[in-house]
Amino acid sequence: MLDSHCHIKRGVDSLPGTFSEGNGLPDPRSSGGPSGPWSGGVFFGTHPAVDWDMIEQLAACSSGKVRGYGFGIHPWFVPQGESDQREREGEDLTPSCTCVAELAAQGDAHRSWTSTALLAALEQKLIDHPSAWVGEIGLDKLRPTDRSRQDDMFMQQLLLAAKYRRGVSVHCVRSFGPLLTMLTKVPKDQFPPAVVLHGFTGSPEFVTSLLKLPKAKSERIFFGVGECTSFRLRDFEQLLQSIPPERVLVESDQHWDIIAANATTVQPRPQMLSLQHSSFVNLLPPCSLQENAEKLLATLRHEF
Repeated sequence: MLDSHCHIKRGVDSLPGTFSEGNGLPDPRSSGGPSGPWSGGVFFGTHPAVDWDMIEQLAACSSGKVRGYGFGIHPWFVPQGESDQREREGEDLTPSCTCVAELAAQGDAHRSWTSTALLAALEQKLIDHPSAWVGEIGLDKLRPTDRSRQDDMFMQQLLLAAKYRRGVSVHCVRSFGPLLTMLTKVPKDQFPPAVVLHGFTGSPEFVTSLLKLPKAKSERIFFGVGECTSFRLRDFEQLLQSIPPERVLVESDQHWDIIAANATTVQPRPQMLSLQHSSFVNLLPPCSLQENAEKLLATLRHEF
């Protein structure tokens, strides 16, 4: 089973130059669940000062476990100008995504970056890595920041994705109205080739509205769900039934650990890797989920 959205854990200072079994390979093996082991993952970065170096090293690895990767500026790391420090001192870091909360706790290096510098760095990564996605990007109402700055950073990253014909992985927390409005405003010729709403917790009405956008080809819109996010919704079954089955992806939204050169295995939080949700298992068998993931990857290889 492909993990359609995950991160890499900074467990060592640097990664081995070449990944192979037992030599620095991120091991996705689960300790159970109907899906069996993870066959690979799509890894996303959140900021150049946080994890882009790790993503870049993954991009150079030779392992088939790395099925995709992306660079993006997560909404938690959007520069906020002079008010940033005051806001952060009193903010609630209740995570909308556990792994991003951990990344945010690593330090303050990201605060020195301006929006202009971040966008220039992202564009250079897209030039250097023709297969890279744009992500993780998005909107997050739980983040006490200047919303206009968050909106602008999101839109600029969307436009870069369209310019270089890359898929995007979108984080959205309590911002589905603004997200739909922004996607509606994107010109047809500047819409990314594929959009994944990762950790999707929106409404059935949002699903319907998004798939009806004339500029957004519905076959290139996907919805990532998983135990870390979507499975926690009380009305998850109703939400799942509103999404076309061929548009659903499964994800962990968790860190994959890195194995040291002399190790043979690692267990990346198996409690977050299970598909143990009755509605999910009954409506979407693992084979269908894998087919959806392969279809998405083909889209990004321009084979759709």
